[in-house]
Amino acid sequence: MKKLLQTTALVGASAIVASASVAEMKISGNYTHTYAFGSDETANGLDSDSATGGEFNITFKATNELDNGMTAKLNANMESDGNGNGFDDREYALSIGSDSTYLEFASDKGNSTNSSAVPTIGYHPGSYASIGGADTVFQDTLVTNIVNEEHVSINTKAAGGTFTIRYTPKDGVSPGNDATAVTNGTSGSGTEIVYNGSPMEGLKISAGYIEEQEDSSSVAANGDDEFTKVGASYNFGNYTIGAEWMDFDDGTPTNATGAESMWYGISAALSDNVSVGLSYAKQEDQLSGNTNPDEKLKTLEIGYNLGGASLVIAAQEAENVGNAETADQEVLVTRLKMSF
Repeated sequence: MKKLLQTTALVGASAIVASASVAEMKISGNYTHTYAFGSDETANGLDSDSATGGEFNITFKATNELDNGMTAKLNANMESDGNGNGFDDREYALSIGSDSTYLEFASDKGNSTNSSAVPTIGYHPGSYASIGGADTVFQDTLVTNIVNEEHVSINTKAAGGTFTIRYTPKDGVSPGNDATAVTNGTSGSGTEIVYNGSPMEGLKISAGYIEEQEDSSSVAANGDDEFTKVGASYNFGNYTIGAEWMDFDDGTPTNATGAESMWYGISAALSDNVSVGLSYAKQEDQLSGNTNPDEKLKTLEIGYNLGGASLVIAAQEAENVGNAETADQEVLVTRLKMSF
């Protein structure tokens, strides 16, 4: 009996230790189904097409209190987009620190210049253009966002938002794993500084700077890529208006792929379940001495909240796609999303 009690006590103690060291895992996910119809008018004539597709995401979140008083958090996502490769896109963020300041090791997650202050009902205007098949150059596609790479960042919550300094040793190359460091490719390192937040009621600000350094094996005449973004929006009642300025310098003497853009947007909540949004984006080609026309994207969105699901319908007109004259496109996109 004595041995039985000792064994029971040991098992109980082990269970207590185990429960204290193992974080509670929360699992969620969503499925998004997209249907798109687009017409592409180029110098070769008019081409119309339609397509449908789906994307499935599973997200795992865990939080654990450490013995030193800090908190460790894990946010991981697996994505399958129906291309036959299973969960081919993996995103994660492992953070250690306090609620106000923390160190984060991540890939494709975190506070970054991907965020925007301009109101949207569904997606970024460049996303709709890409769905329609256009090779849009709208600003966010011109610079490899550092957050998409394997990176480390320091984050501090202040002034109603989050300040982040991010670094990746090799930008634009295949990520490593738990045993092999990233050593392939000829690209240099990347650094990002960003703030996203609401310093006062109704006001939202998004500002960031990215620098991608050229590797020593690159052409000596090329400098570092630089990306700067400043945006703000203001909410009053059921309406939100916003604007964002972005500039990209590719570091070459002629700034061959450089561009400057402006993005304006307004959204309105018509009811608890229905919202509408209208945006206009213009991108100017900064190539020295060029006469290329500005790319222009006009987007109208309607969103309907169904409770456990949401529906977004968007119509977009794109002019001079890729800063190419007569390269115009119209696209109609519907996206139905169910979360669990």
